[in-house]
Amino acid sequence: MIANDSETTDQDVVKSLRELTASVQDVCNTITSEYRTSHPDKLRAKVKAKDEVTNTLYEQISKGRPEKIMDWEKIELMPIDKIEMENKQYAQKYEGFWKKIDESTSSEQEAAIQAYTSAFDRFQEIYRLLGWREDDKNALFDKSVLTQSRDLLIESIFGIEVYRMSRFGGSPERSRMLFEVSRLPRLLIILVRIACRQIYIVSACGQDKIEERPFSAPTTVSVLALVARALQYGNYASVTMDKLLRQCYARRILNQPDASDVDTYEKHFDLLYDCLTALDFTRKFREIREPLCLLFYMRHKSKTVHTIFELVETHREATIGINNFPELPLEENTSSVFSPEIFTVSYLLDFGGLNIEWTDCLDEHLKIYTGRNAIRIFAHPTFFYNNVDLHQNERDYMEPTYYELALTYALLFRPASSRTLKRLKYYVVAGENQQIPWHRCVTFNGRPIHRFIPRWDEGKVVDASKILDINPVQSPTKDILSESFYRCSYLPSAQIALNIADPSRAVKGIDNLLDRHRVTSTSMQQILELAPNYPEDLKFMITSVMENNFQDMESFVRFPYFASRLRRLKTYLDSRQPNTLRQLWVDRRDYRSWYHTPELERFVETILLDELCATASLFQNGVSCSLGNHTIGGFDIVYELKSSDGVVWPARIPLP
Repeated sequence: MIANDSETTDQDVVKSLRELTASVQDVCNTITSEYRTSHPDKLRAKVKAKDEVTNTLYEQISKGRPEKIMDWEKIELMPIDKIEMENKQYAQKYEGFWKKIDESTSSEQEAAIQAYTSAFDRFQEIYRLLGWREDDKNALFDKSVLTQSRDLLIESIFGIEVYRMSRFGGSPERSRMLFEVSRLPRLLIILVRIACRQIYIVSACGQDKIEERPFSAPTTVSVLALVARALQYGNYASVTMDKLLRQCYARRILNQPDASDVDTYEKHFDLLYDCLTALDFTRKFREIREPLCLLFYMRHKSKTVHTIFELVETHREATIGINNFPELPLEENTSSVFSPEIFTVSYLLDFGGLNIEWTDCLDEHLKIYTGRNAIRIFAHPTFFYNNVDLHQNERDYMEPTYYELALTYALLFRPASSRTLKRLKYYVVAGENQQIPWHRCVTFNGRPIHRFIPRWDEGKVVDASKILDINPVQSPTKDILSESFYRCSYLPSAQIALNIADPSRAVKGIDNLLDRHRVTSTSMQQILELAPNYPEDLKFMITSVMENNFQDMESFVRFPYFASRLRRLKTYLDSRQPNTLRQLWVDRRDYRSWYHTPELERFVETILLDELCATASLFQNGVSCSLGNHTIGGFDIVYELKSSDGVVWPARIPLP
């Protein structure tokens, strides 16, 4: 009895603390909101004062453009044979890695060759579909340059992903060909981003304008490869733009300008900045480069790339421009827990009334955008196979961002029905209790899912009868994915890259001038026709669903990076009122708050209550019957039928 009292007391304390925390958070949100509302000019002035991009631009306009390169010194050129040897070592490392583990089949090799050949043949069309310069016929890169640079681009940009994944937890993809085909969409996005940015207007008279590309395609590819390699073996927090530019000069990629040639010097920095931002899928890539002037580059060239990006982000916060589709402003929900079923795609579609759109920018993941009434989902989770931890500054250990990203996909794409959830749980529980260890006995389309194998499991014999296979074409995987995952559209960038279902007609931009975000009318079920060569990004999403379990109520603590976005999304869903019987049917909240919708009232009016009582009386041998209380649930309207002899019967009427 004492133990029970103690347990009750502890529960009361925990409950009180939660209520206090929620109250404090609510007060803080209210104070912040009120301050922003009452002092908008002060806040904006404070941010603008920190806007180094605009401040240096105004300073350059008022004082004049620098006429000489500050701290100029001649860079010593590396011997050509040393440069060639260095490039050869990079290539040998990549080839040597795959030589040990490659499981590519002949059909996968043919598919990879065909995919890259087709994409390079169609690059002018891809440039138009992914880019934003539809009237530009010069796509910079052509088939010959891309074919010649293919291996260099793949090794320099994506090699880090297989190196680090093999070091920390095993390489998920053991087929080199499938790995490289899966990276084709991202590679094309990077190339299109750079090509669209590297256009300078030399002169414009009336309707005629003269444009030039200051750097050739081979030079641009070489700079891109150097930047990508530098980020592989360093990171954004240690590499500086000055160091990158010096490496370009030393390796004879760019010709070092004289101290007075500031025009060329500025264009070199522009090219480096374009390559850095094109490679980054965490931040929004702007169609028009931020106004980074020569003075800005000279003043901040010795600062890390991470610092440069922070300065640019401050500039974006301080600049209010035209945005046809801004993020919906929402307060963060203060609850400590949530029900996972409200974040499924099926619920967001049916009750939330939201469209599902894919994005190439992690910063847009799980955010709602007005004008589109859409929630966006990040389309490239394998980008984080570089083991970047975006939340590392707030903890004393490293956990790659793709772990938490996988949890968000598991939330979004899990099934909604209890029957299918039970089928899903069979996979998850099997891995949790080690009856069927994921790192040994779960396969994807017949191939092992490679995970880190504990030492105590090495050498164990696998029981073939216990192997579970994840196969999107067959049940139960197909049934599990059908309720949410297959209700999404296909990935627009992958559809364009792999030339699936006539992308020139299916893929559209939402705004030709200000926002080249892409949407497609092609269903996600298109992947069923790709079997067995599924893109690794989609395999990651599917596997995330199959191996992650959620309780009836989950804590936001499980999502240290994405918690704020989930809280805002919950605020949006909590504020929704059902407008149709369909929305009322799928509503997973307290239904009593939403009884009085016009559709529901009309439905209730059609129920023949007198006939209902008469029927009940008939079944009770003529005992008179009257109506009692009634309640409305998520699936039924329930009436009490009170007999004159004191017996009460429930009458359940299914909602339409």
